[in-house]
Amino acid sequence: MIMAERLRDPSEEEAEQTAAQSSRQEATVPPEADQKMQGTGSAEPHEHVRTQGPRTSKGYLLCYALICMVGGLSSICIKQLILPLHVKQLDPVHFYTSFALVASAGAVAGLIATPLFGAISDRTTWRLGRRRTWMIIGGISAVIGWGIMALASRILMLCLGQILSQVGVDTVFAVSTALIPEMAPRLRRFASTINGMAPMVGGVLGVNLVAHVTDTRVVSQGYLLLIGLSMLFTILFLCILREEPLIQPPPPLRLGRFLVGMLEPLRTRAFVWPLASRLFAFLAYTLLGSFFLSYLRDGLHVGEGIAASRLGFFQLLSTTLLLTTALIVGWWCKGMKQRKWCGISGTVIMAIGVGILALAPGWPVMLVAAAVFGTGFGMHAGVNVTLAVTVLPTTKESGKFLGVLQDAIFLALIVSPQIGGGILTTFPRQFALVFAAGAAASLLAGAALLPVKAGHNEQVSLPPH
Repeated sequence: MIMAERLRDPSEEEAEQTAAQSSRQEATVPPEADQKMQGTGSAEPHEHVRTQGPRTSKGYLLCYALICMVGGLSSICIKQLILPLHVKQLDPVHFYTSFALVASAGAVAGLIATPLFGAISDRTTWRLGRRRTWMIIGGISAVIGWGIMALASRILMLCLGQILSQVGVDTVFAVSTALIPEMAPRLRRFASTINGMAPMVGGVLGVNLVAHVTDTRVVSQGYLLLIGLSMLFTILFLCILREEPLIQPPPPLRLGRFLVGMLEPLRTRAFVWPLASRLFAFLAYTLLGSFFLSYLRDGLHVGEGIAASRLGFFQLLSTTLLLTTALIVGWWCKGMKQRKWCGISGTVIMAIGVGILALAPGWPVMLVAAAVFGTGFGMHAGVNVTLAVTVLPTTKESGKFLGVLQDAIFLALIVSPQIGGGILTTFPRQFALVFAAGAAASLLAGAALLPVKAGHNEQVSLPPH
């Protein structure tokens, strides 16, 4: 028991003591005084809103993991398996160009949608709840987009569906992430770990189900499968989520101030470093994932069906170790310093895994690379979101801040097709160069964590607005 108490994060103990003290104070405040406090407007009631629900139950965390996995079903499963197969059928001559166009269009849409709808959800006062409302809207948009993609017979139609689905999925993921600061302090670390690894778990789940349950020659089956899974996961979480609307409406919306305020997360130095680290880590991940199927098919001349199965197994092995490692480090790392150096060590291991793949091609070696890379990525994913949440200057705009954090994924999805496609266009079939770029991105992810320090959330200057 003594050791357990020593291992607890002092910041979490302080947060819990503060919360308990606030609760006791609220219990002793007379109703008349409470009404006066609400009427003054000096406080920021929406900063103290807490999402209601079974916060300590395993069922809640399980359903939270499912809603976070929806992001991986679209951003990872579609980009790594379904979209390459679909584009190959529609435009085999200009495959790399068309694939980069569709993938980048969806990623750009997600880049805009994630912080935008996260920030809008911060201001939402509808009775359904500020996060629940946008989960429903985002889910509907994703289903419509996937339906269009399933019916697409031209690249332009495929691109339109990808944009709609990506906006929807990213909205769901942004508002799900924004729930973390609103949780009880002792739950935030576990929820942050779940949020960091769930997209990859969702991606590998989707890849394996599509590869083994559907006929990959009929890509519409894959889209329909993702529609069913995403609807199921979203509905399960909405059934267990209990959320109260804002106590008081936020200040009147001024469009210019609102749009310029979207840059506020980039002014917070302590937040920018975990953001940059997440960007480079996912750049390494997407470079590996987006071109691994093409590597098997065009570089090693493996048949399409076997290549899809091997991609699924590669992702399954990598993600299993990612999941295991992320849970272990999320539980073990208690303080800022431990989390920081665990994340840095993980990025070095990621670089070693991708380097193995670049230097020694062959299926047995690929499995070793998958294991090494997954372990390193799990070490980084298990602490990255927690580091970002720790340095948030406020919880009232968590949707905006953490929406920008998730933008790192979509920016990586924009850049990786350009980098990988550019390399393969200039140096045909030289996939080792693509993997070398992934190794370099991994090392940059670790370097970005070096300046992270607790309590340094000062802001840089931007033009007045």
